[in-house]
Amino acid sequence: MTATPAASLAGILRKRPTVNSAAGRPVPGHLIPGHPVPGDDDSVAVIAWWSALKRGRAYPAPADLDRGAIGAAWPEAVLLSDGGSGGDIARATRLGGRGAFGNGAVEHSAMLTEFLLAVGRTAIARGAPVEEVRDFPSAGGRAAYRILALPLSAGGDAPDHVLCHLRRA
Repeated sequence: MTATPAASLAGILRKRPTVNSAAGRPVPGHLIPGHPVPGDDDSVAVIAWWSALKRGRAYPAPADLDRGAIGAAWPEAVLLSDGGSGGDIARATRLGGRGAFGNGAVEHSAMLTEFLLAVGRTAIARGAPVEEVRDFPSAGGRAAYRILALPLSAGGDAPDHVLCHLRRA
């Protein structure tokens, strides 16, 4: 009897648009193998993955993201949407799902939320990935958190979304 290989995040595919030959425009929602979401602890690999998502554009599009795969690989991932008025964040969407939060890995607080929003705003303003680490008070004394913010664009040359990868440092 042949053993079935164990499940792995390496097999999770990301969404990548294919071209609609009639219109010549990308059509989101199709999966292409070979582009798994990188591991949780390798910022260099995450930035390389983000760069590959660009496919010749200035920024990857939010529609290019496989939100389920990202949420599975990065339980504390958040997608921020720019409000379009001076860098205000209009919306934050947790990609890891409700079950991922409160698992003890990240102690959410108002200070941590403001840190996440500030790093997201910086990534939009710079138009480049931003990584920052900061310490916060926690139940056990202090906890360091790392945020890697990756700018995205829904249809132009200017970033209007940010994928934030939040984790303990």
